[in-house]
Amino acid sequence: MTFSVEPADMRAYAAKLLDLSDDAIEGKAYTHRYGDIGITENGIFGALLMSHSRFMTRLDDMSSHLKKLTDSNHQSLMQIARGYEAIDHRSAAEIDDSYPTTQRPMVFKG
Repeated sequence: MTFSVEPADMRAYAAKLLDLSDDAIEGKAYTHRYGDIGITENGIFGALLMSHSRFMTRLDDMSSHLKKLTDSNHQSLMQIARGYEAIDHRSAAEIDDSYPTTQRPMVFKG
């Protein structure tokens, strides 16, 4: 059994996380666009205003946390992909260096 990592696949997944980060920003904007209740609109909602305000604050905090998670995971996956590439290149160089040198034929194009 072998373990294999494709850095390109890690980068692709990291890009999807970055898309989710953008979605978190858009979701937060949408929530505020349609969910904010101004003081002038409190009317019959006066009793619910504080509960709604707390709910909006929690929702805002969760959206911010989601953005932070997706951004940091994107950065981590990109760093891991670079690390695997460096290991792959180093291993390939070590294998190449272990082979005996050979005389390469001269090729003339005429």
